[in-house]
Amino acid sequence: MKLFLITFTGKIHKADGRWITNANNPASFESYYKNALGYWKGDTQSKFGAIEEEYLGSGTIQIVEEISMH
Repeated sequence: MKLFLITFTGKIHKADGRWITNANNPASFESYYKNALGYWKGDTQSKFGAIEEEYLGSGTIQIVEEISMH
């Protein structure tokens, strides 16, 4: 396994993946819409246990250094 120190320039969106993974089954258009709004607003889905943090990024990453693990 390799570990790197990086810098990131761009935009990051933090979301709670439970909006997607715990969608109602079978879901209606309204529930899909509500779940999408919660996901993209970055709201926490409080109905289903611990938060499942997801980070989506658009930008550039630069490797600063490789960190050695002993």
